[in-house]
Amino acid sequence: MRSIKHSFILLFSYIKMAIIIGMLFLNPANAGKIFDITITDPGTLNTTLLEEAIVLVENEVLNKIPNTDRTTFFNSMANANAMAGKDLGTDPINKIDYAMVVLGAGAAIDLDDKNFKDLKDSTGDYDYSSAPGAGIQLGLGLGTNGKYLPKKYFKGEKWSTFVNFMPYKYDKDDLLIKIMSAGAHMRYQISKEREVIGWSMLTLEPVFLSFGLEFSRLQIKYAKDFNISQSVSGTSYSASFNATGNLDVTTSTYSIPFEISSGIRLLYLVTLYGGLGVDINTGNSKGTGSLTNSAVSITDGSSTATGTASLNLGEDGEPKVLFSRGFLGLQFNLWNFKIFAQGQKTFGRNLYGVQTGLKYFF
Repeated sequence: MRSIKHSFILLFSYIKMAIIIGMLFLNPANAGKIFDITITDPGTLNTTLLEEAIVLVENEVLNKIPNTDRTTFFNSMANANAMAGKDLGTDPINKIDYAMVVLGAGAAIDLDDKNFKDLKDSTGDYDYSSAPGAGIQLGLGLGTNGKYLPKKYFKGEKWSTFVNFMPYKYDKDDLLIKIMSAGAHMRYQISKEREVIGWSMLTLEPVFLSFGLEFSRLQIKYAKDFNISQSVSGTSYSASFNATGNLDVTTSTYSIPFEISSGIRLLYLVTLYGGLGVDINTGNSKGTGSLTNSAVSITDGSSTATGTASLNLGEDGEPKVLFSRGFLGLQFNLWNFKIFAQGQKTFGRNLYGVQTGLKYFF
């Protein structure tokens, strides 16, 4: 568990910097509704220059974060959350004689109508802070052969059943991340494996059809200190803004996946697999935000205006009801251990997912 924690530090940092901070203020077009500076004591400052200083502070704050529409963000967070948990509690390729345990991790990014090239900044590097939504999930699952199922209704040797449940909590400094994944799946073997070249040099894996119910939750709480200073060009006016921004985003999704998958095994050691999936999704992503200890100060050197700022963020979104997707995977077969990594992408939307982990068969 410790190794997984360290492996996801970078992902947590991404969410911390690119998503959480970004969603504190969101789109400048909506700034008047979300971020508002109120002058409680204007002093003797010129009203026009005072307003100009306020606009400079607001723009400086907004320039530090992604220009993302609120509705798009929360919809994309819900989509990515559903995608991140795919195939963490089930198995798309391996035949199960008795039982298996899987421990995995998944991540997803929803670019909506963007491409990865749209994420590049002026230096040509990828700027993931411009991505609309992201998700991460962990999975711990158990799979068994279906021989115990009622023979009257099932051909048990062709069925496998899976259950998974994984809670996780990351709490450090001003960042709290809670993850919860759970689900149940059934899988039916349509065809048997077939050895094309002897001595396991080339084997066609069985074709599997699977379905189930998946639940994924990601909650993020974050606090960040803001210290902004600006000067009005051509005047003696200067402005400062200090506050702590607090954000709480909770994304919960339910998904019913249907998958068909197969692959090839080379020299026994390597398995290449892939498949197609359709998902029916529901759930929501919602967020609330606020400022504490906010203070605004604007001065011309002889007089000072003071005030406060407020952040009012209350928005939600839902995942796309229907996904169709394709996935490709690579697995290394080390006796009873299987190490896998796979990538997924939806058709008609730039929603990407990746899953990796370890399986043990006994």
